[in-house]
Amino acid sequence: MKEVVVIETYYKMSLPIIRSLGKRGIKVHAVDFKFRENKSQGMYSKYTSSKAYVSDPSVSISDFSDELIKIGKKIFDITGEKPVLIMAGARSLKAVRSQRDKISTVFDFLISDIDAHNALEDKRGLDKISKELGIKYPKVLNNDKDFDIESFDFTGKVVVKYENSENIGVNKGLKPSDRYKIVESKTELISEYKKMAQNSDKLLLQEYVTGSAYGVSVLFSNESEPLAIFCHKRLREYPITGGPSTYCQAVNLPDKINYAIKLLKSLNWVGFAMVEFKGEHLIEVNPRLWGSFALSYYAGCDMPYIYYKYFLGFNNNDPEIQELKNYKDGYRLRFLRSDLKAIFAYFSQNKSVENFLKSILKIFDSGKIGDIELSDLSPLINAIKIKFTRKG
Repeated sequence: MKEVVVIETYYKMSLPIIRSLGKRGIKVHAVDFKFRENKSQGMYSKYTSSKAYVSDPSVSISDFSDELIKIGKKIFDITGEKPVLIMAGARSLKAVRSQRDKISTVFDFLISDIDAHNALEDKRGLDKISKELGIKYPKVLNNDKDFDIESFDFTGKVVVKYENSENIGVNKGLKPSDRYKIVESKTELISEYKKMAQNSDKLLLQEYVTGSAYGVSVLFSNESEPLAIFCHKRLREYPITGGPSTYCQAVNLPDKINYAIKLLKSLNWVGFAMVEFKGEHLIEVNPRLWGSFALSYYAGCDMPYIYYKYFLGFNNNDPEIQELKNYKDGYRLRFLRSDLKAIFAYFSQNKSVENFLKSILKIFDSGKIGDIELSDLSPLINAIKIKFTRKG
């Protein structure tokens, strides 16, 4: 039986992968970087068969690839089959992409080429692509080559973001919420623009659009065909101006699915991605696993196992495969700690005691609590220990 290596098990997205495969008796090997030793929650799942640490690719890409390949060869020597590799974070994605020819001799994995990745990462380029495909995209306000922030004619809310937020985030260690700012005055705009320019002078100004936030999450094959599709609506987010989901719901969005597939197929996309919408507008694309990945798994869309099955010989019309794609429309999930922050933030903004109390009272009777499983509590216990150790 083919085995699986999941790298960057520090991230919460790794747990649904490990559990999905481990529950089926598939051996899952957890790998992370040495600087995260004892901090990687996926390492502590009872469904993890082994754990290992490799060098940080930003320090030595050759050491990283050699050590990862050594792990893969050891598995191959035992099973006689190439293991499947799943990257749970942006750092490992970037590293594997840069060494794909070398690493693909030992592992099976799904990953897009650098051109497709850069096209999705380039927020300014995404403006051009969306126009060509007939997809609404927030108006870019600083397209002029002679643009000067001091003389910008400010009206209403404006969003300031990095043109290439993923790379900036990885290289500068910025959280997703630090990669953009929503400003409401000329003074605030100039201040935030100059602060963000210290990390990169490639900044984008966009009109602020309103509406509910949605995500179309996909897994694409090597032939750039959708293997699985999942949609969700953000019920709450933190920061409340447009941060990651804290409380979300599985939904069915045919129109947005069509836009997402059209966009990704135009770039011959391969692997995981989430296309984000706000109202009717495309906002951005996360070219990797997304923070609310657990919702898709617990709602019934088993992308980790579909990823694995693809390398065993994939028949899209197989009833088993079709069943793996079906999910419960309306299923909800919340990330408790961040959702409590969101509830208090919304209260601070609108001062509605009634809405605040309703939100608090519904916390434990409306949806699953994150990726917590009573039969697999070690990842949670270890995460709590790390929090208290940091405070100590």
